[in-house]
Amino acid sequence: MCSSDLIAFEELKEFDDEGLALLFREVDPEITLVALAGASSELVDRVMKPLASREARSLRRRMERLGPIRLRDITAAQREVADAATQLVQEGRLPKLVAPRFVVAA
Repeated sequence: MCSSDLIAFEELKEFDDEGLALLFREVDPEITLVALAGASSELVDRVMKPLASREARSLRRRMERLGPIRLRDITAAQREVADAATQLVQEGRLPKLVAPRFVVAA
């Protein structure tokens, strides 16, 4: 696998709701919690969007109760989630993310 095939954690927001649900079913919930604790609010909101409001509130509460987390633990958790996404893409269970094309007007 070449490095261009690796999925970055922040790219996860590009998956559809079904893809995100599949991914987070495959990853240990505690790893997910730590990974999301260090994620951008945009990604956290994207992950929360398809959840039932009760589940989303519960997940947010758990994130708030985590307390201080070492940066290396967050980074490791995010890498584990991103690696799981890469594996699911390679297995054909998640669609491959397409890099956005930039158009320059002359």
